[in-house]
Amino acid sequence: SSGINAEYGYFQHYYITNNLRMKFFSALVMLSVVAPSDASFSELNHVIAGIRLFFGLDEWTDIRDIVAKMDNETYVFNDVINEFLEEIAIPELCEMTTDKIALYNSYLLNKPCLEEMNSVGAQCRDFKCKLAHYIKENGPRIIYTLFDEDSTLGSFSEGAAFLGKELSAAFEELEMCTCGKKFLKAATRCAPQYFTNAFFDLNGNEPMYVVINSLFLKHTDTDALGKAIGRLMDHLCEKTSGGRCVNSITEVLGRYGDFYEISFVYDIHDFWEKAENGADEEVLTDIMIKCDTFWYVQTTVDHDWDHYEPPNSDFLYAANLSHAFFCDKYCQEKRGMFYPCCMKDLLRDKKMWDNIVKVGKSIYITVAVTYNDFGDISNYYIPPEELYPDVDEFMD
Repeated sequence: SSGINAEYGYFQHYYITNNLRMKFFSALVMLSVVAPSDASFSELNHVIAGIRLFFGLDEWTDIRDIVAKMDNETYVFNDVINEFLEEIAIPELCEMTTDKIALYNSYLLNKPCLEEMNSVGAQCRDFKCKLAHYIKENGPRIIYTLFDEDSTLGSFSEGAAFLGKELSAAFEELEMCTCGKKFLKAATRCAPQYFTNAFFDLNGNEPMYVVINSLFLKHTDTDALGKAIGRLMDHLCEKTSGGRCVNSITEVLGRYGDFYEISFVYDIHDFWEKAENGADEEVLTDIMIKCDTFWYVQTTVDHDWDHYEPPNSDFLYAANLSHAFFCDKYCQEKRGMFYPCCMKDLLRDKKMWDNIVKVGKSIYITVAVTYNDFGDISNYYIPPEELYPDVDEFMD
């Protein structure tokens, strides 16, 4: 603590002389302590660490327990995953028919779901089979490249470019914009009736969780979910100058990654080093006001959210950061394109968001009537529509 106090005193004396600098310093301290620690993976370079963090993968997972690189061209899943794909998933998804399927000879599907997935039309009926083969053939290479410590990805923009290329290939080969969309909507239609061996395993074969999660599937507004997914796929499949909207979004993710890298990997160390060496205020200000980092954004945002309760405070803070990043006149033109038009259309799609809200309400109500105040499962169950007939009034 004495070291921190000494550094703080140094900055007070040499640099922080007005409100703008105080705001910047508080943001600098917060971000330099919190953000790098989240991505500081002991055995990984900062690029792979950041990509793992983005996908929610922890630092202790050894990717080589999942996939192996045989040579520069060949990547494979481990024996257990390969055996599952070859002996269970692919035969069931490719060969099982509705007149033969039963609980004892299936794992992933039940009859209602198989019927729904076969109702997508002759052109798309093989989608689930193609998907299983695609995962087996391409999954190991993609996983290894994105997450392994020996990955050749040298920057976040390279990672985004790789992801965009793989998504493009998958969208084309699997016909995601037609068959994939139909498959996802079929999955939402059968979700309320989903009851399979895989479902038991996912719930650890615990009767309590099997019952409760079955209730969630039955009472979640899967119709609204299907409509939201359909509109989302339409937006992702929109043709753009970069191919499809999904490519434009991954390209923007790469630019955000570069911003993060410049801010937290390079400029933060440059700032501390120059400050500790007694650099002039002008030198430090030049780092602070660079438009290709997040520091300037932080200086324009009010961080006092004590009068708001989570999650409202989180949404308000994210909204203010977004406004500062996208709308600030000082940096808006200098940064270039960070908000492709197709992404704007996606985020402004009121019908899609209305359906997402319906899904959220149905889940919230099911939680409210299924768990008591102590987090235990109730010994009775009242259907949401009976307990809360006026959902909108309840949510308000």
